[in-house]
This record gives sequence, structure tokens and C-alpha cells, in this order.
Amino acid sequence: MTARAARPLRAAAGLATALLLGCLSTLAPDASRAQPPSSGSEPSTERATEFVAVEGPVEEDVPGGPLLLGAYGLALALVLAFVLRLARLQEATGRRLERLERALGERGEPK
Repeated sequence: MTARAARPLRAAAGLATALLLGCLSTLAPDASRAQPPSSGSEPSTERATEFVAVEGPVEEDVPGGPLLLGAYGLALALVLAFVLRLARLQEATGRRLERLERALGERGEPK
């Protein structure tokens, strides 16, 4: 592969890496959602001894936005990696075809 042909592939690989790292950073746990450390008291005294009904809407524990972005980012990175692989295979096939055509031309056989 020539240096000129490798430049776009390297740029696309760098873009895919940056995109993947950005998507993975959205999956990191949010520090503001962390539970505060226990006060050191006995765990049995912290538990409720009777049923208390929940009032109002129940909030989701797992944020969907970062998971969705991470999933789409991963899918995009996989598609980009697949396209880069196809480009490399096509380039290698083109080189082999040119070599075979030159070999046939040297033998004097028609194409």
C-alpha cells in the first residue's frame, strides 16, 4: 500500500478510535448517582420493619440515554471497521489483478 493510499485509512481508523472512546466514556457510571457511604451503624437498624407504599411515579435506575448512545456508537464503529476491512481487501485484490494482467501481458496472451 502506498503512503498516499494509507492516509485516508489511518484518518478513518483514528476517527473510529476517537468515536469508540467517546461512546465508552458515556457508559461510565455517573458519580452524582453514587450512594453515600453508610454511617457505620448496624445494617439491621437501617432496614424498614414495615411495608411503606410508594407514592408518585417510580424513577428508572438505569439511564437510557448513555446506553443508547453507547450502543449506536459501538454499532457505528463496527460498521466502520467492516468498511475499512473491505477497502483493504479490495486494494489487495486490485494489486493482485494488476500483477496477473502484467504477467499475462509479458507472455503475449490476449486479455
